[in-house]
Amino acid sequence: FANLANSLQLKKSEIENGSVEVGKYRAMYLEEESRETSLEIDRDAKFRSLIANIKSTDIDDYEPPKRLESIMRDYQKEGFRWLSALYHNGFGALLADEMGLGKTLQVLSFLDANKSFGKTLVVCPASLVYNWYKEVPKFAPDLKAVTIIGAAAEREDAMKQADQADILPS
Repeated sequence: FANLANSLQLKKSEIENGSVEVGKYRAMYLEEESRETSLEIDRDAKFRSLIANIKSTDIDDYEPPKRLESIMRDYQKEGFRWLSALYHNGFGALLADEMGLGKTLQVLSFLDANKSFGKTLVVCPASLVYNWYKEVPKFAPDLKAVTIIGAAAEREDAMKQADQADILPS
């Protein structure tokens, strides 16, 4: 139990309360710990459902938009599938790798396939803001981008246009 409490960074007051809430990203860890140790972890229906969804998720079920599939490299399709599977299970994601490997295309294909996602703030180096702005109509023509850059007054003006945008590179 001490190892589990330490790994989850539980506070003494949480433990004394008898009930602890942890982020869903810890679900699989808790599931494995309960199998590997004699600890009895009470799993409610929501927890069991999450575990079942994660275990039944097949990333091959997610296909990039047809118009992009032919230009995407295999590892970019894999990135798209990974983002989609995480989203399907209610998790967030962060893509970070070497420059020039197509993160923009992976994310745009994901956003294009999930138009109901809502507004997306893209935090990127200033040198890439206009690249994102140019890539949106090229790879995801149904989405609109508005750049959020410049001095405070310029950013405020841009934010007034944000209502019509799907993607906000900044």
